[in-house]
Amino acid sequence: MKTIQVSDEVYDFLKSCQEELNTQDNRSTSNPIFGFEVEKEGASYDPQEYVFINKDHTDRITNTEEEDWEQELATYIIDSYDNPEELTKDLYDIEEDCHWTLYREIDDENIDSKEAWAVTIKNEITDYIKGLDYYEYESFFEEFNIRVYGYEKIWVPYYKSFSIFESDMQSHIDLNKHNMDKYRTYVFSTFRTPKMNKLKDIIKDEIVFICNCPVPEFPVGFTNRKNNDKIYCVKCNLIIKIG
Repeated sequence: MKTIQVSDEVYDFLKSCQEELNTQDNRSTSNPIFGFEVEKEGASYDPQEYVFINKDHTDRITNTEEEDWEQELATYIIDSYDNPEELTKDLYDIEEDCHWTLYREIDDENIDSKEAWAVTIKNEITDYIKGLDYYEYESFFEEFNIRVYGYEKIWVPYYKSFSIFESDMQSHIDLNKHNMDKYRTYVFSTFRTPKMNKLKDIIKDEIVFICNCPVPEFPVGFTNRKNNDKIYCVKCNLIIKIG
């Protein structure tokens, strides 16, 4: 067996790595490598939620997970019109059975009346949106150049951090949590990656740290000093060199 000289710092680091590899929870996974999955929006034929985007796909208006999303859409629709009378005309073209409050019914000289109308029509549009079934979203909102897409939440691998050490996951969270979406730790496998697996096995099992205790303490029941199994000192948890 050959020996390698390393600094005390490297020695302590390798020793701690070996201890962690031998004690961490591998979660019943062969050749585990720890990482994250993050929650993303994925296209779906059976969507759980809907997102609303302007016609140029440059502005994400809102989605159905947001609180008061119907009110946000009503505000967006009103703000897209320079002429309020055109807005009420289009609303009647879409749903003539609704009793939309007409802008021309107010006094053009009365600012308070204008503001009251804006609040009233916003509430009317909001209530109308709340009454729509999901399959009616597209036909209604396309009249206002709003695109509707259904999606569901899916978990996908987070490719910025992997490690053979589970403790590195908490370190990454402490340093980078503010840049991550909703996440969960996940165990992948270094399947058919022989160099990675060999390096891990070397650190885990083949690097031998020898006990330097003046008087090593053998485990209870140890009697056969010719046994080839590794014997660990009870005091320092390092291998006792026999013979």
